[in-house]
Amino acid sequence: MDSDAAAPPSGFDRAINPANMAKRSRTERIDVAFTGPNRTAAGWAWAVPQCFADALDIKFTDFLSEKKLISAWTRGLPPEIQFSAGDMIHDNAAAISAPWGSIERLRSLHVRSATPDRFEGDSWCFGMVQAELLEWRHAEIMARHAVVLPQANFAEFLRLDDLAEVQGVHPAYVGIPRERRRGRPLLLHYRGDNGTETRRFILALGTTERRGRLILRAYCRLRGTFREFVALRILELVDVITGEVVERPADIEALLRALPPPAEAGDLIETA
Repeated sequence: MDSDAAAPPSGFDRAINPANMAKRSRTERIDVAFTGPNRTAAGWAWAVPQCFADALDIKFTDFLSEKKLISAWTRGLPPEIQFSAGDMIHDNAAAISAPWGSIERLRSLHVRSATPDRFEGDSWCFGMVQAELLEWRHAEIMARHAVVLPQANFAEFLRLDDLAEVQGVHPAYVGIPRERRRGRPLLLHYRGDNGTETRRFILALGTTERRGRLILRAYCRLRGTFREFVALRILELVDVITGEVVERPADIEALLRALPPPAEAGDLIETA
């Protein structure tokens, strides 16, 4: 790991301009559980305690379900990650409660500066984290390394402890299995066949036609699987990379038809 500070990856701080991002979907399917005596993220390489749930966009949320007000833990799709300056995370959960210096070998991530995933007016910006990875022997620092990543990539580094895996990956693809990390990242405002409207973060794979209808094939992050979307039910879409917002049905159809044909139709299992 290079000890010199690296420049932020190009393009990750580009603002996109969908006002509807403020109303992005939230899900009760949370892939983070805090367990153990120190309540840290189960299965994560770094011992991320529950006090960072808010930074990971895990919130106790009030929402309407079948005309009833329900309160539940939810997470944004995509999550709005907000680690901040001063945050300190260790690779050993025992360090949270043990006397400082009592652990012989320890690694710590100290966030020196950060900008959150955020809205500025109607724009969405991918935030950045500049941290220092410290290697300790008891209370003595043995080595320092700079870590500069987008917020989403930083969270994924905490989960995997694999810098090579998360560097250079656009935040829109973070958290998606590598074998499914293909297609064009889009945000959809979609009306289902029962009239329910949802906002979906998808990776668009291409289109096909069936019974005279244009069908978009995509990996849906909300459902965590491949889905098909009827183009006429798409009320709005946003290109996550360019920030282009498309609302007119004719323009939506034109953008979808410009996608390359889907390579693996057999992966798609049901219509959204």
